[in-house]
Amino acid sequence: MRVPSIFTQKKQTMRRKLFGYMLVLVLILFVVIFIGMLLLGQYSSTKDKISDILSLQMEVFEREIVAHQDNLAMRNVQLSKDASLIMHSYFTKERITFDDLANSQLHINSLQSSFIDLLSREILQTECSGAFILLNTTVNTSLENADNSKTGIYIQRNSVNLADDTLLLYRGNAKLGKENEIMPHRKWQMEFDSNKFPDYDKITESDSSVALEKTFYVTNIVTLPGTSEKVMLVAIPIRGHDDIIYGICGFEISANTFKMNHSQPSTFEHLVCVFSKKQDENIVDYKTSFTSGITNGYHLAPSENLSVSRFSKTLSLFSGDEESYVGITRDIQICCGDNADHTLTVMIPKYDYTKIFVKNVIQIVFFILLLLFFAISCCGYFSKRYISPIIRGLDRIKKSELGESESSTYLEIEDLFVYLGEKEKEFSAIQAKVDKLAYSRKNEIDPNDYEYFKMGIKTLTKQERTIFELYLSGKSAPEILEITGIKERTLKFHNGNIYEKLGVHSRKQMLRYAMFYQNENGGII
Repeated sequence: MRVPSIFTQKKQTMRRKLFGYMLVLVLILFVVIFIGMLLLGQYSSTKDKISDILSLQMEVFEREIVAHQDNLAMRNVQLSKDASLIMHSYFTKERITFDDLANSQLHINSLQSSFIDLLSREILQTECSGAFILLNTTVNTSLENADNSKTGIYIQRNSVNLADDTLLLYRGNAKLGKENEIMPHRKWQMEFDSNKFPDYDKITESDSSVALEKTFYVTNIVTLPGTSEKVMLVAIPIRGHDDIIYGICGFEISANTFKMNHSQPSTFEHLVCVFSKKQDENIVDYKTSFTSGITNGYHLAPSENLSVSRFSKTLSLFSGDEESYVGITRDIQICCGDNADHTLTVMIPKYDYTKIFVKNVIQIVFFILLLLFFAISCCGYFSKRYISPIIRGLDRIKKSELGESESSTYLEIEDLFVYLGEKEKEFSAIQAKVDKLAYSRKNEIDPNDYEYFKMGIKTLTKQERTIFELYLSGKSAPEILEITGIKERTLKFHNGNIYEKLGVHSRKQMLRYAMFYQNENGGII
């Protein structure tokens, strides 16, 4: 790792160096705080945050689905008991049996009239789009498809708006419907075709020894015959007192009703909640699924099958040819029997995820830049405040203003001023002694010899000059031999040449002349 130049330069200002160290300290502090947040679980990535929010949305979605299905199951059981009681009372009154209903328009119309009142009341009290009672009999056994033709009543809401109490007759006697202000559906028929009723045989084959509550059945999502309406039917058998299965009854949940009932508030711009039978865990089949979105928000339901793959540790990617979503799935059980498994999916469009991810990255980068700006500004400000008194003190030392009355804000600087002031006095006394000694010694020097010495300095060779300066620096002959790497005989030869050129007879005399020469030339030789 390359070390920044601010710490490797040999010479730099104190302010710059202090600024650098303070900045490094701040950065280390940021890193420690970040690591601490990670260890304490206070920091999470965009994927983690989205996963947490989707998990919360899933909890709400699952709770609503389970509560709604539990309510439907409870009301379905009561509907079955009420229908059975109506039929038993009618059979007792008319002294007939269930088998006597076949080919009897009179008896069937009488029962349908009672069923209309019962179903109308149940629809208006239940969060559903319709309700039905289908009997194991027909008004005409001579018809070609008589074995599959079943009489009964099927009523639907005219609108998904629960405040709208107008109803439509999808199956049953149209005359009876009009008498009860229930107009026929545009695809009305007199009787049911049991071949087109999903899982009819499975529902009617329930064991009489099994409690009625455990025979609750949820069909696959299908399209109503003759319409484009996607519906899910929740049904239960109608048992007679003699354990004969009279037929089935239940409620209808349309796609629009599901969307209205299970929309929920969300912080996401587009949320998609999917309810489907558990089939292939790697595929979300949009044709056999119900979807809902956010409350008062645009609903982005999938328009194609989506393949499921792993997106992260907690998130899945749902991909189609033109659509992609990010979300989570969960399997739930809402009824009894082999058809109990359903799957819930909560997801957002992939481009919404990307938008959130980019937004979070921009926020993090902006926050980091803001912190860096604040850190650099603080480092610059405090380093300036700290170093400025020191710089002023050094300027005073440079200008020899140690005796001024101005004081420093740092005790160490004041102590330095006092120390340097005392040393300056000592130095002045020593310098005076040196000057006096130099003056006295100067009188002992022959002026002509001194002039010859000064001229001789210029005639020294490079090697002689080096040896001469080493003598002046206080080096001894053995030290000079070690430094220059020459032999003792060579050093003696150079010494002789130096003495001759400088006009001196000994090293002591040479050094004395050199000292005077330095004093005259400001320390330069």
